[in-house]
Formats: sequence, C-alpha cells, structure tokens
Amino acid sequence: MNKILTATFSIFIVCFSTYGQITTELIFPDSNLVFKTDAFEGVIFGNSFKFRQKMDSLNTMEIDPLRMFAKGLNSRRFVPELELIIQIETELKSFMYNKDIFISDSLNCYTKQYLGYVIEKGDSIIYINCFFDNRIKELGFWKENHVLVYDGWHYYFNVRYNLRTKTFFDLYINGFG
Repeated sequence: MNKILTATFSIFIVCFSTYGQITTELIFPDSNLVFKTDAFEGVIFGNSFKFRQKMDSLNTMEIDPLRMFAKGLNSRRFVPELELIIQIETELKSFMYNKDIFISDSLNCYTKQYLGYVIEKGDSIIYINCFFDNRIKELGFWKENHVLVYDGWHYYFNVRYNLRTKTFFDLYINGFG
C-alpha cells in the first residue's frame, strides 16, 4: 500500500513543479474534463460529447461533432490528455504571434475548448475553440456546450492542430471571413 501512495505522490509533485498548480473537474454525462492551470483554463470534451441545439422549449437536438469537423465517414473520436493540451498551448502562442498580435498577447485570457478526432488517413486532430468573454465564462455552459458566436472579431477564434505534422491549420477568427 505504501508503494502505491508514494508513486501517486511523486507523480503529483512532478506535474505540480512542471506545470504549476492544475485543478480539474469531471463533468458527466459527457465526461468532459474541465481544468485550470496557472496560465489558462479550458475543457477537453469527452468521447460522448454532443453539440446540443435547442429547437424549441421542449425539444433539443444533439449532433455528433464529427459531422461538423471531420469530413470523412470513417473518422472517430479520441480524448486528448491534459499534458498534450498543455504542450500544444505553448506552440499556439508562437503560431498566433504571426497571425494576430492581440490574440498572441492575450492568449492566456481566452477560455478554450478542445475536441480530438482521428481522420480517415489516420492523423489525429485537435479542434481548439477559444473565447475571450467573461459573461460566457461566468454562466458556465461552456463546460458542457460548444461556444458558437457569430462575429466578435479576435475575441472568438478556432483553429485545428495536427498531432502527426505538429502544425496548426484552418484558423478562423470571427468577423475576418
């Protein structure tokens, strides 16, 4: 029993010293992992996450995100690990530096949503949705729902990251068409 506790304690110390303090919360039924580091906050959507669209006061429609993001019929979902997300965040800052200086300088102020999927040819993709809006953040629905805003300029953007090629692509900054 002592060996198990020691190993767990050591892993916690390594994560704490490398990434600062990290708090997490698991949201059911989608098993979304909400987290906050010293630098940024976000949610990693679980495998059962679906977009929920309210049709009227009684009906809600659920859409599989693969229909929205992955173009191929043989795509599948995966849940990226928190350590991978933290690593991608360091690369995102330098990528955005050449695209939008406001976003680059304010990147840690954005709340982010992450969704992982594997496309037909085998590449693993992370969709990253970002918003800079305290009202949305305070309401908390971003932990369980995809944030979709029309316009908003560089306060709302999304981008994808290919894990195999280690490149960002499909950057979309709202309002820049």
